[in-house]
Amino acid sequence: MLIGNVSSKPPIEYIMKYIIKIPKPCNEDWSTMSTTERGMYCSNCKKEVLDFKNISNRDLIDYLEKNDSVCGRFSPSQINHPLFVSKTKAISKLKLFFAVSPLLMSSQIFSQSKPKIEAIEKKVSQSESIESTNPFIEISGQIVEQEMPLPGINVNQKGTDNFVQSNFDGKFLIKIPIEDFKNHVYLVFTSPGMKTSTVQVFDKSENSLKIEMADDGMLMGEVAFTSKKKNIFKRIGNLFSK
Repeated sequence: MLIGNVSSKPPIEYIMKYIIKIPKPCNEDWSTMSTTERGMYCSNCKKEVLDFKNISNRDLIDYLEKNDSVCGRFSPSQINHPLFVSKTKAISKLKLFFAVSPLLMSSQIFSQSKPKIEAIEKKVSQSESIESTNPFIEISGQIVEQEMPLPGINVNQKGTDNFVQSNFDGKFLIKIPIEDFKNHVYLVFTSPGMKTSTVQVFDKSENSLKIEMADDGMLMGEVAFTSKKKNIFKRIGNLFSK
């Protein structure tokens, strides 16, 4: 029997993915525009252009969701790259109980009939151990612009399909086959609106590369953005608390 106020709704966290686009980039010169309280005024478009370059992802998305027909100035790392923002959603305790209870019951049944697991120890010869080691070299580092981390930067092993992207902190880790180091190995760092950077790496790298990238010009224009829920539950906690 459930006892309590079923109308109370504890918050449930989930992640939303947003992609901001500028369908028609503006070619006006930012430096020649007249200053406004929140940005610049474009006399050609008759619009205020807001400067979003240094704003957080959460504040940026919150503003775009609450305002239509926004014209702004963005860093290239903010455009055409996934921006992840956590959201909260209330859900009734009663609904959550009926959704979770079958899982709890099945886990209890499983715990009562655990299969017996036997551990088998196998001695591996030194030669076998060497052969089983990872045939890759891990190269890692951070990508920055004026000491600010750059997320969503493409990191590609030149001449191959080996490809990763930098994370929210501008950090990356790419695995390169050891045999590729018989020749020169280069990493190419690219992103729309950023100058391409190419760096040679070695099989005995210290794995602490710091890649400096520079803007190839800010992006301006009217904003269009899409959103998609990344996952349903980020965290389930205090499900039945008042």
